[in-house]
Amino acid sequence: MEMNPYALEMLAEDRLRRARQEAAAWALASRAAGRRRAALRVRVGLLVIRAGRWLRRSGVAAGRRHGVAGGGLGPKVA
Repeated sequence: MEMNPYALEMLAEDRLRRARQEAAAWALASRAAGRRRAALRVRVGLLVIRAGRWLRRSGVAAGRRHGVAGGGLGPKVA
């Protein structure tokens, strides 16, 4: 079954929104418990998310800077 790209994007956005909500709730709970510093995995994860957002905004992730629609991903067709 092939999925519509728009529907797939909406599903991904929904999952990201829920994950962000859960992370925010976890952060509030940990602050209430008195934890000051986030665990290393949390800091690395947030850094990866920020890098992904920056790449998406700059157009590097989609290859738009070089005029390639798919960013050079996928099979090469001669």
